Amino acid sequence: MTFRRETNTTLRMGCHLLLLCCLLTSGLLAQKNLKSEKTSPAIKSSQSSRPPEDVLIEAREQEKIGSIYKLRGNVVIRFRGFVLHSDEITYDDSTGEVQATGHLVLEGGPHDEHLTATHGTLNVQTQTGKFYDVTGMTGAKFRGKNVILTSSNPFVFTGEVVEKVAPDRYVVYHGVITTCELPQPKWTFHAAKIDVVVGADAKIYHSDFRLHGIPVFYFPYVQHPVENLGRQTGFLLPNIGQSSQKGTILGDSFYWAINTSSDLSVGAEYFSQRGWAEHGEFRSRPDEKTTIDLHYFQVLDRKNQGGAEVRLSAETKAKYDIRAVADIDYLTSFIFREAFAESYTQAINSEVKSVAFLTKSIDTLSFNAMASRYQNFLGTNQCSTLGIYVPCSVTGTPLVTTGGDSAILIVHAPTFELTNVEKQIARTRFFFWLEGAAEGLKRSEPDLATLKTTVINYSVPYMGRYDIQPALSYALFLNGWTLRPSIAMRDTYYTQRALGNVSIEDPVNRRSLEAGFEFRPPALEKIFEKPIFQHQVKHTIEPRIIYNYVNGVDNFHNIIRFDARDILSNTNEVLYAFTTRVYTKNLRATSDCPDPLTPENKLPHEQLESLKPKSTCGDLASRTREAFSWDLAQKYYFDPTFGGAVINGTRNVFTTSAELTGIAYIDSPRRFSPFVSRMRIQTTANTDVQWNFDYDSVAGRINASTVIGNYRFSEYFVGASHAFLNTTVPDATSSNVALVPARFNQIRFLGGFGHPNKTGFGAAASLGFDATQGFLQYSAAQLNYNWDCCGVSAEYRRFALGNIRNENQFRFSLTLANVGSFGTMKRQERLY
Repeated sequence: MTFRRETNTTLRMGCHLLLLCCLLTSGLLAQKNLKSEKTSPAIKSSQSSRPPEDVLIEAREQEKIGSIYKLRGNVVIRFRGFVLHSDEITYDDSTGEVQATGHLVLEGGPHDEHLTATHGTLNVQTQTGKFYDVTGMTGAKFRGKNVILTSSNPFVFTGEVVEKVAPDRYVVYHGVITTCELPQPKWTFHAAKIDVVVGADAKIYHSDFRLHGIPVFYFPYVQHPVENLGRQTGFLLPNIGQSSQKGTILGDSFYWAINTSSDLSVGAEYFSQRGWAEHGEFRSRPDEKTTIDLHYFQVLDRKNQGGAEVRLSAETKAKYDIRAVADIDYLTSFIFREAFAESYTQAINSEVKSVAFLTKSIDTLSFNAMASRYQNFLGTNQCSTLGIYVPCSVTGTPLVTTGGDSAILIVHAPTFELTNVEKQIARTRFFFWLEGAAEGLKRSEPDLATLKTTVINYSVPYMGRYDIQPALSYALFLNGWTLRPSIAMRDTYYTQRALGNVSIEDPVNRRSLEAGFEFRPPALEKIFEKPIFQHQVKHTIEPRIIYNYVNGVDNFHNIIRFDARDILSNTNEVLYAFTTRVYTKNLRATSDCPDPLTPENKLPHEQLESLKPKSTCGDLASRTREAFSWDLAQKYYFDPTFGGAVINGTRNVFTTSAELTGIAYIDSPRRFSPFVSRMRIQTTANTDVQWNFDYDSVAGRINASTVIGNYRFSEYFVGASHAFLNTTVPDATSSNVALVPARFNQIRFLGGFGHPNKTGFGAAASLGFDATQGFLQYSAAQLNYNWDCCGVSAEYRRFALGNIRNENQFRFSLTLANVGSFGTMKRQERLY
């Protein structure tokens, strides 16, 4: 160090003699007098294990008097990963004190801090100081005029005075913080004092939040994240909204980060026209195999439509590869769901399902233990309009419910099941499988006598059901022809039986023999030689015939119905069907990409990838697709009465009809089932059209038709659906058992452009229209605009749920980058 000082003195003297001092730039390592360092005990203890670090000085002019350096002209001081720039600096090598004047810039550190000021002081040893007229940023590096973000949470602050009280802590006085670009930020927090811990958070005291310079809210205390540290305990931003039925909505929530794997949020909202609402959510991930989610929502309503709903979803994988799952939903009142559910689909759903099970698999065997509870609030879901009973949610006229909040209740507790996946016997062509169950069951439902229907009404205490079904099949293949005959026996024992509309303590045993075969000829296919729109086209036709015979179910009307096990009936039937498919291959993409299978292209994978961009070549799946598929099927019944199980004048649901379609069509003896058509068109990755169609040739009508179409281009998207159902319901105006037609004709639409993170405008709209009743069931419109650091969304929703709910909602959400969002629009309820 002595030699370098002498060299510097000689050079400076020469410069003065030549009057060319401004041309000299020298870089010196400042001597560190460790014995005379004046560092606080806290700093000493934190640095005791570190080796001494040098301070590098650069300047146009340098003058040293004792331990004092006077530096002028583009002064740069480098220390401990930081760089200090200024026009003039006085540096004390013995204490580490720096006094800087003119264009002060401090940058660097583990969090890429960047601070500019007019002047200030700094101790390079303790990394403390004070700066004036400051603009600071963390999480960004500056390369001239270019800024490179090094953190997903860049943070900007300004202040009249900024005091650096620790290596990673600043106190800002009379300052502003934001995550927007300066000098015109979209949103800011203005505060008298801001305590910033770089890499953690900023504590803001007595601040006002401003949008485009306009004060919006006052906060006595706010905590703002400076780095993406994940979950932090504290109060969330408040919720504010407006509803025609709820009135003004005001609420807030508290979030508690319990530990690294669990958190809890609880909150309350006040509806000025209805009362108070409470909600909570608990989430936990104790280990990589376990998840727990618990949701709670309750409303204390002044109009007696309040209630509560609790949902639990949990899953874990315990010892011995035992998988445990619980999906529990508890609802106190269906009227409560209709009145306060935030989505139309949820509001009209009258079903509440809960299930919990344990499962263990050994080879092809699966052992299951289950408990379930099914609840359907039929009492409030059945309404009368012009003498026809239809769901309340699909009418627009004033309705009268048929009862209170009573419900159909079906309980399985407990259930033990044994299933065996179809397994080949030795090396033969025989396959064997087995199913068995032992269950405790309960069913209760309200009195439906006013509906003039023959649907059996049970109030069943717990009863037992024992079921076992072994089956055997044989696979025969010959030149593309496939024949698979099968035979099965089934024995189901019930501890109670149905007698009329009641159940009695009298066991009933159902024994059945099932036999049949599945026959599939070779698929017909053709590849068209001439391309169509630069696509190679392949067409296939796959016919099939399935025969099924069931005998022995002579006591169908004595069986109490709980689930699909109980609707087995005698049948003698044949199903004939075919599936046709059209495949297309993009020849344009194929010609642009080398074929690795040809001799001239047997190159290493890396070279093949470099020949063409991936966006042009892609993989085979992106160039070949199933553009069109159509499945058409019908059944012929040799036994039109299904062993005497058919009851005239009511909807009958059997295993054979449920396997074909979800629409009940058997209301009298019949030979032919409806034609069931399932069609899908997907010509591009952005196009999807599906059409499900059931035509009943016996009744001469369309039973059901559902069309769903979606298309997306660039940032624009549009989707629409049409659902038509032509069914029969009991005639409540007649004293005799009779069915009258009821039609449901629903139209849905969704369209818009943009996405939640799109800069600029985005919009979407949706609606649901009942063409039968001629009214709008629901509608929603959403508009949002995003800047670089914040976004605003507004939404209008309308619900029309009969006499239960006719509501207009106005909701909004303000999103701040790296902070969060507040308002009444929740992410899961947005249109996109």
